[in-house]
Amino acid sequence: MSPGVPLPGVLDLRTEFEVSQGTVEKAFVALESQGLIERKPRKGVFVADRTATGEMAIVLKSQLLGVEASQSYRIACTALTEALHERNPRWQVNNDCPELKLKR
Repeated sequence: MSPGVPLPGVLDLRTEFEVSQGTVEKAFVALESQGLIERKPRKGVFVADRTATGEMAIVLKSQLLGVEASQSYRIACTALTEALHERNPRWQVNNDCPELKLKR
């Protein structure tokens, strides 16, 4: 599901799955604690934007591009690292390019 998509309401979920309101609430609490949903008072429950949490991994390996492309790899890796750090400086951005230094 895409970020921002609203989930069905509690009553709809209770009816569909034949469970109590408490069960639906426990499910929402568990999903929210994992960062999978976002509750907005008086608006509903929505699929969370996981990219906003920084919980993602991108792996770039120089050997995947071949020896001839090592310069291209360094350029791409540097650009991606800097773009991610600029987006959110709190993210831990690592790479396997020993010659790269993140601009601070």
